[in-house]
Amino acid sequence: MTLIRLLPLLGAGLLGACGVLQPPAPPPAPAPTQWQAAWPSSSETAAAPSMATWWQRFDDPHLVALQAQARARSPELAQVAARLAQARAQADAAGALRGPQVAAVASGQRGQALPGFQLSSTAQGQLQAAWELDLFGRQRAQTAAALAQREAAAAALAGAQVSLSAEVAQAYLAYRHAQQLARLADADEAAALRQQAAAQAAAGAGLLSPAQANEVALGVAGVRIDAAALRQRADLLLQTLAVLVADEAGPLQQRLGEAPPRLAPAFAAPRGLPTQLLAQRPDLVAAREQWVASVMAWRGAEAARWPQLQWGALIGEGRLELGGGTSSGRVWSVFPTLSWPLFDGGLRQAQASSAQAQEAEARAALEARWRVAVAEVEQSLLEVTRTESQFATMQAAMGQAQRLDASAAQQAAAGLISGTERAAVQRQFIAAQRQAHELALARSAAWISLYRRLGGGWSPEQES
Repeated sequence: MTLIRLLPLLGAGLLGACGVLQPPAPPPAPAPTQWQAAWPSSSETAAAPSMATWWQRFDDPHLVALQAQARARSPELAQVAARLAQARAQADAAGALRGPQVAAVASGQRGQALPGFQLSSTAQGQLQAAWELDLFGRQRAQTAAALAQREAAAAALAGAQVSLSAEVAQAYLAYRHAQQLARLADADEAAALRQQAAAQAAAGAGLLSPAQANEVALGVAGVRIDAAALRQRADLLLQTLAVLVADEAGPLQQRLGEAPPRLAPAFAAPRGLPTQLLAQRPDLVAAREQWVASVMAWRGAEAARWPQLQWGALIGEGRLELGGGTSSGRVWSVFPTLSWPLFDGGLRQAQASSAQAQEAEARAALEARWRVAVAEVEQSLLEVTRTESQFATMQAAMGQAQRLDASAAQQAAAGLISGTERAAVQRQFIAAQRQAHELALARSAAWISLYRRLGGGWSPEQES
């Protein structure tokens, strides 16, 4: 039996011995069975719906529009999307290489050649086909690695979108709070001026010493400096927001106008253990897929050390003109090729060892990413708990400050307290409002950070 007849039998035997390439089971996630930090419990969080529509629950059309504008115009997001397009194309190319490759070839030649220096012309057209039988899974491993890289790129895009939406929300809410703080600073400056005028009048009447009146006047200068800084803070935050949404600050300011800031809505603790919940984080998905790609690349490098069988075939028409005579006919051939690397100076072994080391690196990176993710969520939970408590305390204090301000206004109208005392109480109420805005912003930032570190919105199907 000739070698040509043996090759199909050898190929069939090797194909029969070759199993289906299965994706690897992910390494165990180093995550706790439950969160160490307690989730804030309240009637608001208990009744909160799915996180999939969390941004809409802010009830602020400007916020949603700005996030959409940022996603549409962000150069950084466009770069990540381009990398995803590249990964998809590479995955398609890897899959295409597993199938037969067919090409149409046409050629012609005219000239004189030995031995008789006769003028000759040749022309032929062929269909050529080639197909490598993936005996040991090299091509399948390469395809699986490319698909994993594609999924990692898709997760990276999802993570970039979540991060960009969170950054826009934080900048927008900070700008809205800065607007209110600048307005309160103007009111504080006006109250300080009234306090100064009342102090000067009281000093003229001998009710206050000149030193006390001067102390009030010095305080006005500090209030003016503080008011200017708060107005500048609002302008700087507007510039930050304009950069995020790729817009000009002037038109953006006109479009947004001035409005009270919205509080970030609380959301209920999603169902699922930390491992199940964090598995949706885009950075963890990307790290896991990168590890899968490294495992498949390792398998492909190992498979490259074994025989490779390729089938080739061609069929076509040819024409030959020589010495005044012409002949034409059909040409065809079928040719299997078996390639078995016997000696390469250790090249393939080195490539397999390198791929194995890359798998170990990707596995360690995945474990490190898991540990960071758990720590980040725990930190966000602690921050949410802290800011919720501080904000609730401040809300109670705000009610008391508002009642004191209203009472002082009535007493001043009745002539029971001086103008200086009235202005001082008013400024205390303004200071309480400013602190409330700062705590409200910190609370919203904490919830946005928790949303971001949990991987963004999820649907009820993902929760189950």
